[in-house]
Formats: sequence, C-alpha cells, structure tokens
Amino acid sequence: MDRLSSFLRSEGTLSVRSMKRLKPFVFYIETEEQESYIVKGNQSFSFVRQQQQFFEKLDIPFVYNYVPFTNNQIILQGFGLYWTLIPYIDGDLLHFEQEQDREDALGVVREFHQLTTGCQIEQPLLKLPLYIKWGHRLQKLQQTKGIMKKYGFKQLYDDVFSVSQERLASFASYDWGEIEKVSVQNWQWIHGDVAAHNFIRDRNGDVHLIDFDLVSLAPHLYDYIQLGQRFLPYLDWDLEHLLRSFSWLDQSVQPIWLTGLTIPSDFIREWWNFTLRQPTEAQYVAYLQQLEKEWEKRLQFVEQVKDMLT
Repeated sequence: MDRLSSFLRSEGTLSVRSMKRLKPFVFYIETEEQESYIVKGNQSFSFVRQQQQFFEKLDIPFVYNYVPFTNNQIILQGFGLYWTLIPYIDGDLLHFEQEQDREDALGVVREFHQLTTGCQIEQPLLKLPLYIKWGHRLQKLQQTKGIMKKYGFKQLYDDVFSVSQERLASFASYDWGEIEKVSVQNWQWIHGDVAAHNFIRDRNGDVHLIDFDLVSLAPHLYDYIQLGQRFLPYLDWDLEHLLRSFSWLDQSVQPIWLTGLTIPSDFIREWWNFTLRQPTEAQYVAYLQQLEKEWEKRLQFVEQVKDMLT
C-alpha cells in the first residue's frame, strides 16, 4: 500500500492521507483534501477503456463515472495494472433477503437497461453466449467429482450433473444466434454482475449500481436470469413469488428466462469457489451437507418450471 500511495502521488499527483484494502487491487482512499475515492487496478486495458468510453457517453444519476486523477489523467499504468479513480459512495450494501432491496435492485437494473440502450462506442467487447459460459462451468463441476465421491456425496454429484446437462441442453436449444444479434444491433448493454454487493444505498436512500468490469453488449435477459437466481434462495424457491416480481417481463422471453433459472450455474459457481479455499475435511463435509439440503428445494423448483413450460 505504501508503494501504491507513492505511485498515485508520483504518477497521478494524488496526495493520499490514508488507504484501506477492500479486496485485491481495490482500495478505499482518503486524500489530503479530505476527499474519499475508490482506486481500482484492472489487468485488462481493453475493459478499462470500454468503461471509460461507456461512461463518457452517459449521464446516469445512480452510476458514478471515472474521475480524473489530480493531473487530469483518467487511467494510470503501473504494477502491471491499469488504475482508475471513482468517487466513494457513503452507504450500505443491499441485502436480497429484504424484499425492498430486491425491488430496488431490480428497478435500478431495469432503468440502467433503458438508459444505456443505444449507447454506441468504438470496438465494443462482446461476451460469450451464456449457454457457452455455463458449459464451461459444468466442466468445472466434473473436475470436482472425485471430491464429492471421497466424502460420500456421489449421488449429489450425479444429480447435479444430470440436471445441469439436461437443462443446459434445453436452454441452448433457443435461437441464441438471433437473440444475440438483435441485442448487438440495438446496442443493448448489461451490467454483468448484479450481485447484492454491487448495489449501494446512500445516506439519502438512493440506490447506486457499482463495479462495471463486466459491462458488455448482450441480451438484457442475462442480467434478469442472474437476478432471479440470486433472489430465489431468499424466496424459499417460491416460483409464484418470483413471477410476481418479474410480472413485467415480456411473455415472449419468459420461457427462456425460466429455463435459465433452472440451470444450477450459481450452485456450481459457489461450490467451485469453495473448493479453491482448500477447506479441511470437516469443512468439506459440512458444506456438502448444506448443499444437499439446498439441492432438494432447487429440484422442486426445477420440476415446477418444467411443468409450467410444458
């Protein structure tokens, strides 16, 4: 942090009074002028440049743009990273177990989609279609088969894998070439990571959307699938409750959205991330026992959706 503070002073003429690490390459800083910022390092210049162009084209009240360093540079290069400065928002993260927070997050994402559609920038970055990304995630699940078998959860693995494979095939059967083509032609942007920690309610009660590292041209449906997946555990997998929250969703895309919700991609993501922490044997067993309980509710939801769609 001392090296970073010196770097910001020498390369950005930014006088840092204090600094706190929030996560790798993300720091909260206070300047000598008593201003607060988030300083973030990114490994990809193309991603940072896209965000810069994106922000320059827009003026959205609940989105904080990059601000220049004291020497008027927007991007600093150092330590193999590209550094940017964003005003700090004093507030609290949303929590999706609270209905009001879910409603506010959904409202902000819908407004973000409306305000950014049509925003044209040079050489926009495109994401892989979601079904391909989830196919890669399924391969990660396969890599953990031995772990589940070792601790007596082979049946859980078999169930998760077979359901994922079957539902992914159903999801991939939609005409994604046309869906993706339309989203690019209409310049539809998604946030790409609509987790609760990327929404902040400030001291005035206004909700802000943060962290645009994954912003990209893609079908809006991708954000809504992710939000639905993140809401469901707090709705006790109640399909009717979820449908009420998304009642505005166009009927033509509702079957695609519902099919996407039945793919346990989030389940696999969290399990994979857990294995990377090098847990103990006791931690593995406790975690898998919890996954097994959650899986039963998820299976009931999947069957409900399949019945509705048929």
